[in-house]
Amino acid sequence: MIVKSSEGQPIKENDADPLHDWLFFDINRPIHGGKNPIIFIYRNVKDTIVSMYFMFKHIKQLNCAHPVANLDVFAEAFMEGHVHYGLYFHYFNSFWQHWQQPNFFHVSYERLHQDAAAEIRRLVDFLGNPLTEEQAQQVAHHTTFERMEKNDKLNMAK
Repeated sequence: MIVKSSEGQPIKENDADPLHDWLFFDINRPIHGGKNPIIFIYRNVKDTIVSMYFMFKHIKQLNCAHPVANLDVFAEAFMEGHVHYGLYFHYFNSFWQHWQQPNFFHVSYERLHQDAAAEIRRLVDFLGNPLTEEQAQQVAHHTTFERMEKNDKLNMAK
C-alpha cells in the first residue's frame, strides 16, 4: 500500500508532516520503547468523514487548501486517502496492531461521548494518577463541546 500526502506524493516514514498528515505509529518509534504511555483516541470512520467534511468546509484556512464540493466527493477522496491528512486507514491500523501492549491506551470518541467521566477515570488510572469522582466530573464538564465552543482560545471557527 502506498500512502500519499495531501499533494498526492508518496509519504515515506521520515517525511510525515505532523500538521498535514496522519502520524503513523511506526513514525513515532522514539516515544514507544515499551515504557512510555501511548494514548490512541479514534472515531467511527463514518463520523470521522462527516466531521472532517464540515471542518474543511467551515474553517477558511482548510477550505482554501482543500476545497470541498460536497459530502459524497469528500467521502470518496477520504476513502482513497486524497484529503489533507492522507490515508486514515493506514494510520488507524498502524496503531491498532499494538492495542494489547501494556503501555497502550485506546478509547473511541463514541465511548468518551457516552460517559466522559468514566473514560477520563480509566485514562488517568492508566497513567497512574487517579482522580476522585468529583474531579473526573469536573474534567468532563470543562471538556464538553458546549463549554469549549464558548472559549475563544479553543474555537477556531470564530
